[in-house]
Amino acid sequence: MAAGPFLLLAVLRLVTPADTGGAELHVSYTADAVGVVAGGVDRGADLLDDVDLELGLDGGRLLGVPGLSAFVYGLGNQGGHPSGRAGDLQTLDDIQAPTSWRIYEAWVQQFLAGDRLSVLGGLYDVNSEFEAVPAADVFVNSSFGIEAAFGLSGANGPSIFPVTSLAFRVRALASDHVRVQAVVADGVPGDPADPGGTHVHPGGGDGALVVAQVGYLRPVAGEVGGGPSPPEVRRRRAGRTAEAAPHDLAVSVGVWRYTGRSRGTGAYVTGEKRLLGDGEGRRPELWAFVRAGIASERASAASASTVAGLSGTGVLPGRPEDRAGIGVAAARRSPALPAAAASGEPFPAWEVALEAVYRARLAPWLALGPDVQLILDPAAEPSASDALVLGLRVELGI
Repeated sequence: MAAGPFLLLAVLRLVTPADTGGAELHVSYTADAVGVVAGGVDRGADLLDDVDLELGLDGGRLLGVPGLSAFVYGLGNQGGHPSGRAGDLQTLDDIQAPTSWRIYEAWVQQFLAGDRLSVLGGLYDVNSEFEAVPAADVFVNSSFGIEAAFGLSGANGPSIFPVTSLAFRVRALASDHVRVQAVVADGVPGDPADPGGTHVHPGGGDGALVVAQVGYLRPVAGEVGGGPSPPEVRRRRAGRTAEAAPHDLAVSVGVWRYTGRSRGTGAYVTGEKRLLGDGEGRRPELWAFVRAGIASERASAASASTVAGLSGTGVLPGRPEDRAGIGVAAARRSPALPAAAASGEPFPAWEVALEAVYRARLAPWLALGPDVQLILDPAAEPSASDALVLGLRVELGI
């Protein structure tokens, strides 16, 4: 586990002001204890952790170039493989990754046209801005971060956690509430034969991943609609924007396509809607969210997927900063994959994950969250039975 390196990084952060004249530093640490207590392939518990060191640079303050920014993100992951115990396809823990330290993101961004247009290039997490649904951030199962049809696509996944690739992104504000964005990324992030470290090998038949998305966003009361904001600096956990406020209403539609050896296409739709609350945090708030995706059979391990749920704050009296959620994520195993294992056992056609989570904000720098998941018909291992998974997440951030 990486508690030792995190403590060193935390000391660095504590002795360094958060904002030093245009350089903003953040350190965060997430640790999960996850156990398959019934069903699955193998009962047992795993410990996982994730260290994030993030440095944001303001080019206007540092270099006198208005609208210029840069971001460097170091990532460390250690721990077990709870999905192997459950036999699930969707990855039940969103910090599960090969043990490695890597440069995860490193990009430069320039705002133009009165901040209505931005261009970005470098190592980039596509899920930080594409198919992002802040109302679903509280969940642990990976499908609540990016639905499985897109998240399981390509020869080595798209450019998302835990491996990113070089990318060029354009984002524009077409009207006060309509945002249009597109990205071209290396079609095979990293090196599939060597999952550790940072590997950048564009070309070589990898092709490209092209994604285009249009969205309508109505911010919460008191929030400015404004121009296209940069990716959240504190992107924690599988491409999600940590602590980003959900919108009053947001709907987006996206399409993606791989060229080269990962050929295939797909599409998705996402939405979130505030049902209760005013965005001021003075009373309980509740959001509903949904996302769904499809993929051509040979493009992804999941040819269709859907996610829906409710999340909110202030569920318990006197605890307005705590978050809770209940949700369901379903994925259809691609018909292009083998229908049966070597043993002759058939794989389930659909996998369904039910999750309930509560995250208690105990201090500005500490959150603690129990999590319960029920995985019905795990689709990665035909011998797996319905799995009950219990987890506890600890998050520290400074």
